[in-house]
Amino acid sequence: MKKRILIITAVVLSALLAGCIRVTISNGDKTETSSQTGAVTEESTSIASEGGMDFNYILIAESGSMAGRTVYYAEKTGTGVHLESYFETSFWDSKKEESVDVKRIIHERDGDDALYREIAMMAEEQDLKSWDGFSESDPDVMDGYGFSLEAELADGTAISAYGSNAYPDGYHGFASLLEQLCCTELIESTEFVMPQFTLTLPEHWVGNITVYYYDGFVRFDAVNVDTAGIMALYMDPYEEDEEGYIQLGSYEDKDFDETIYVSVKVLDEAHSPKKYESMTDAQKAVCDSIDEDSLKIADSVKFR
Repeated sequence: MKKRILIITAVVLSALLAGCIRVTISNGDKTETSSQTGAVTEESTSIASEGGMDFNYILIAESGSMAGRTVYYAEKTGTGVHLESYFETSFWDSKKEESVDVKRIIHERDGDDALYREIAMMAEEQDLKSWDGFSESDPDVMDGYGFSLEAELADGTAISAYGSNAYPDGYHGFASLLEQLCCTELIESTEFVMPQFTLTLPEHWVGNITVYYYDGFVRFDAVNVDTAGIMALYMDPYEEDEEGYIQLGSYEDKDFDETIYVSVKVLDEAHSPKKYESMTDAQKAVCDSIDEDSLKIADSVKFR
């Protein structure tokens, strides 16, 4: 009997080593299968074992003086993480005679596993789990800013927090990172695409300029140069007529039933000697030709 057990064990081990038996690896709510012993993929490696907070999704919403809130959202995917930022509000529709909820996407993108891990590590570093149940406000402030947090960990644990002019320890560090990751991207192509129109950017912008997305506003910055905005793209319900604005055209915002005017403007920092000194030669070349390039960018606009 013992000999039979030993023979069966040897056969199983041989099959595993030969890759003939598939091994299922469980990782929280995620199951992966490998055809070889020890072939645990990077995705199936526990984030927690590396000191990170393994999450399914994290949502932070911030509100201020405007009637609405800006949301920053990160969701785990099969290949990394999906990021998006959006503005949501409600208004009275006089035609429908009812309140209408509107969600306007500011920007969204997909990141790889390394980006997911960056968020997971920061969440653990700022002890996001300890925020659960936070609900505080500053009674001395009648107006101001507020936030809400919703998150779900890989094991299904839910985290929620709320504050009005009051924040848990580590909030600003984590919220700033999530906002930056949701709203910032490096220019990697001369084709700049917005939902309503496209622009053609100069070739020498590629790899040297980042773009930061706001609601109704886009800022182009020099990479790794603090607040070195060189040009801004505006999308407003009124037409800019001040000096320096170049009008590109307009489109209809069906959600808000209004005309949105698009314009670009070279920012003062593009000609700031202090910022200029800290730029690379390639970034300086961008600033040297920014006035001429802004006109070419405006001419390239194509509305959908």
